[in-house]
Amino acid sequence: MHVFCDTPVSFGWTVWKKDAFTYQTSFIVKGTFLLRNGEAVLALEEPDTLIGEVGYEGEDAQSPRYASDFVPFKHRADILLSGVAYAPEGRAVTVCDTTLCVGDISKTLLVIGPRRWSKMDPDAFLSIPLIYENAYGGPGHRPNPVGKGLVSDELPNVEYPGELVERRHQRPRPAGFGPLSESWVPRSLKFGTWGLRAPGVDRVSYPENLDWAFFNAAPEDQQVNGYLRGDESLSLTNLHPIHAHYTSRLPGLRMRLFVNRRSAAGALELDELQLNLDTLQIDMQAEKMNLVWRGLASTRSVKLREIEHVLIAAEEMAVPIVPHEQYRVRLAQLLRGAEPEIELPSAPPDPWREEIARMEEEAHEAEEEFARIEADWDAEHQRALMAFVEAGVSVAHSIPDFDHARFRAEVAVHDPAIAEEMEHFIAETEQAEREMEAMEAEMAEGTALSSADVAAARKLGVSLAGKDLSGLDLSGLDLAEMDLSGAVLRRVRLCRARLTSANLSNATLSGADLGDANLDGASLVDSDFTKATLAGATFRRTALDHATLSQLDLSAIDFSGCTAVGTDFSRSNLTGALFRGARLSRADFTASIMLGADFSGADLEAAQLEEVQAEGIILVQARAQGLHAGDGSDFSNGRFTDLWAPGSIWDDSSADGANFTRAVLSDARFDGGHLQGTVFDAARLESAAFDDAFLRGARMRCANLLRATFERSDLGGACLEGANLYEVSFADTRLDGVMLSGANLKGTVLEQAYEG
Repeated sequence: MHVFCDTPVSFGWTVWKKDAFTYQTSFIVKGTFLLRNGEAVLALEEPDTLIGEVGYEGEDAQSPRYASDFVPFKHRADILLSGVAYAPEGRAVTVCDTTLCVGDISKTLLVIGPRRWSKMDPDAFLSIPLIYENAYGGPGHRPNPVGKGLVSDELPNVEYPGELVERRHQRPRPAGFGPLSESWVPRSLKFGTWGLRAPGVDRVSYPENLDWAFFNAAPEDQQVNGYLRGDESLSLTNLHPIHAHYTSRLPGLRMRLFVNRRSAAGALELDELQLNLDTLQIDMQAEKMNLVWRGLASTRSVKLREIEHVLIAAEEMAVPIVPHEQYRVRLAQLLRGAEPEIELPSAPPDPWREEIARMEEEAHEAEEEFARIEADWDAEHQRALMAFVEAGVSVAHSIPDFDHARFRAEVAVHDPAIAEEMEHFIAETEQAEREMEAMEAEMAEGTALSSADVAAARKLGVSLAGKDLSGLDLSGLDLAEMDLSGAVLRRVRLCRARLTSANLSNATLSGADLGDANLDGASLVDSDFTKATLAGATFRRTALDHATLSQLDLSAIDFSGCTAVGTDFSRSNLTGALFRGARLSRADFTASIMLGADFSGADLEAAQLEEVQAEGIILVQARAQGLHAGDGSDFSNGRFTDLWAPGSIWDDSSADGANFTRAVLSDARFDGGHLQGTVFDAARLESAAFDDAFLRGARMRCANLLRATFERSDLGGACLEGANLYEVSFADTRLDGVMLSGANLKGTVLEQAYEG
């Protein structure tokens, strides 16, 4: 779930059960606002976090200061205040009134100076904390066990007008503006009773006789019929050390919340939830207020897997409501903005420096090539001199300037056969020199190379690294072992070309046609195949690390034995492709079609197989630690026998009828998975998670499921015979027809039920 907030708020949720198999989720939005007397409130950029019930930190008080935000529902809004009563104008008094007024709700309490049963006249005071320790109560008093007056000699300081304690038999209401603890009567009685149900088995249900008023923490005279609008006036009396009469107003915001959820059919639907402003918490010591809005939604699981995005926005109540469609557009904009931006270089590249470096490299390569040719010529020259000796021609004197014509004439006189061979060699050498000179001239001048030039370069062993060969037709050429690293091969036709062991690292092959090409053993590291055609090509034992092969038709292609670490195969068609023994750690196959693809013996550590269609996929004896294979992927009828994949993630994926026999899946996650009839016989599944999963008819014979979890899962008709189920969690799990013969049930809720 990705949450987008157009306004500074804290966001959270709590899940609870509406009935046996339906979940309700309460989405909670909390905003924090600074208070200023007589001025508009100011929203804080860093709002308070969502909290449970919190007491007074560092003070000798046990009463709650803040009520829990994590409640499922409120029929009525709570108005709460924590603070201190101050004597007006800073002059000590024995008694004063304090008033809290929000909209139509008004409440006044009397604050009285210290007094005792033995001394009824109150002492003067400047300030008294408005905590329930200063209200009527005491040990044994269920409405307020932390108060005073029932047992102690001290009398309460905070009381309701007309309910002043004057005699010991009186039992007035505990007076205060703050939240009442959920453990105090009568609030605690509203929770209901569990009856025969075991509360530890189901952590998201409530008793059937629950009174929903239990979740209202405010005293009843501080509860609003319905909910707050959000623009009510605020008036406080004697609750600030300087301003005896303090006025303000709620911020006048209309909070909106939209959830983008995936339907059972797989489509995303943007729904708005009705948010109710059901809590106002004023903290006068911090001079701020918290507003809490709450909205309800039915959800399919406790982990909200169907909800992909949440959008929260605030509108001013004084302006017309913004149409739903505008928020659909806004979410689309946010999703586009959430995509990672392309990182630009810190400074633009210097084309001249790059060109000079390229030319220097080419010159160096040319020098090496000429040196080889000269060496060949010298060797042939020595053989020619030996021919002179054999023919009786004197070579005692050195020849300062070699005369080719004289040399050929003398050889022809003494041995015509040798002369003919020499003429043939010289002609070939001169032709090679001319071709080399022409090619070097073309390269130096930047003249576009032709297909014939490429063929000649292959014949002469000349590197074409970094050259632009875009658009050439090189179909059927033998380019084996050729250096084409960094070459630009856009839209090049390489059909049936032989590129075995060629160096194509960093090459750009976008739009190229490599149909039926043989790339076995080639280096394709960091190469780009965007929009290339690869039908019938072979990539056996190739080096494809960090290459780009996304959105391509790679069906039935043989990648066996290749190395493709971090390679991008996302959104490609890999139906029937072979990756046997391939090294594919951190490779990305997201949203690809992989029907029947064979990854036997492959290394898929930390690879991404999310959102894939992979029915019938084969991962026999593959290694896939940390594999990500969730988010709606379909592995139905896949073969995963002897798979080694501890810590792998299969959340929300389908693997109906798949076979995981003897697989090592310790700490793996199958939460929300659809695993009907899936076989896990003799698999290692220690601490694996199958929460909210559908496992009807699954088979886990002799599997090691030590401390695994099946919370809220459906194991109806599943076979767990002989399995190790020690301390497995079956909270709220369907177990009708489950077979447990010979299973170890120690430490489970089933231990007593199946005892003996």
